[in-house]
Amino acid sequence: MQKQLDAKEVSGLPSASETQMSGDIKELQDAIKAGNVDTFTGQVAGRSDTVADWNSSLRGSDAEREAYKAAQRIDGNMLTGGVANAKAMGASGINTKAEADMYFKAMPRLDKTSPEALQNSLEKIQAYTTQFNATKRGQPVSTAPAKSSSSSTNFGSKYGY
Repeated sequence: MQKQLDAKEVSGLPSASETQMSGDIKELQDAIKAGNVDTFTGQVAGRSDTVADWNSSLRGSDAEREAYKAAQRIDGNMLTGGVANAKAMGASGINTKAEADMYFKAMPRLDKTSPEALQNSLEKIQAYTTQFNATKRGQPVSTAPAKSSSSSTNFGSKYGY
């Protein structure tokens, strides 16, 4: 006889989407470390999905192509999250480009303009995803204060506001 899981046990399990997203993030991090993202990053390929797709498919290795596909799935997952957020805010649907832009700007997206930019944006997505999943499960979320860069100062304290 199989044991039936209660709602609390089930809510702690990762969904298929969470598992896929975690796998894609790890795959992309490994590809960045191995230097397998050059065919779909840069000032030309990183700004055009068509060029990035063509480049990774025709000029890239199998590892580069898999990394590109993982990046596409991550972006798609973030856009799906934007739609879910829009519905949670009361939108009945997204009917125009302006509406889509409004909701999607709040979601972190991959920046493919360089391998470094890709790594930085991937870290932001991973932090967002971790916090979102913890919140969804009702787990406490640690909110660390934002790091301030050494080149910027606190405007208010500098000018007495």
